[in-house]
Amino acid sequence: MNSSMPVLIEQTRQGFVLTLTLNDPDRRNALSEPMVTELLEAFSRVAQDQSLRALVLRANGSAFCAGADLQTTIDHLNAGEVGERAIVQVNEHAGALFASFAQLPLCTFAVVHGPAMGGGLGLAACADVVLATPQARFALSETTLGLLPAQIAPYVAARCGARTSARLALTAERLDGVTAKATGLVDELHDTPQLLEARLCELLAGVGRCAREANARTKALFSSLAPAAPDNFRAQAASAFLARLQHAEGREGVSAFIEKRRPHWVEQP
Repeated sequence: MNSSMPVLIEQTRQGFVLTLTLNDPDRRNALSEPMVTELLEAFSRVAQDQSLRALVLRANGSAFCAGADLQTTIDHLNAGEVGERAIVQVNEHAGALFASFAQLPLCTFAVVHGPAMGGGLGLAACADVVLATPQARFALSETTLGLLPAQIAPYVAARCGARTSARLALTAERLDGVTAKATGLVDELHDTPQLLEARLCELLAGVGRCAREANARTKALFSSLAPAAPDNFRAQAASAFLARLQHAEGREGVSAFIEKRRPHWVEQP
């Protein structure tokens, strides 16, 4: 990597535990293409490292992850057919990221301390264990932009169930940590960062008592019990996402987000 480029993913290791920290706080750790690429590369290395037993994903700044990089998306959309192909590629690339995280052959943790919106919520949902503080916030916000939670749907449904996931998407409800725990998005909620860190250490100590290959096989076994997405799901999801962007609602929703205004369809009941 060019030394002048910012490090978007910080990596620290302690024994059998690797911690990856999202490090683009000025952009609220949005899933830009460089961020997705760095994460995918890190996950690939993790999957091959037989000395690791646990991965912790966390973030710097006030947000865990704000989701998709919508400014780049709208730039692509305005670039015509070439840009539309880029949107599909970027969306499928994000789908590969979620799949890679969910399928890692070790125990994974997400530590959520602030907003986890859209794809950020999806990223947390891919973890085996989600720990959060009361300051954590979650939302499937795509429908407020005229879009849909395309690539993250299988992972949110695996965590919360299809009916609850659909409700969260259809209402765009913003969840605090307490409500997120009730839905299954969060496994444990801790009142202070200190208590969360102490609990994380306890759970990691438990992972340290488990044989790595036994954990990998156990994770694969339980994953096989969940309904599998179709083999071509990522392509279908990317196509559906592009179609929504091309629709008047998608264009209006994303433009409104960037311009920091309400979309024209917003109404009060």
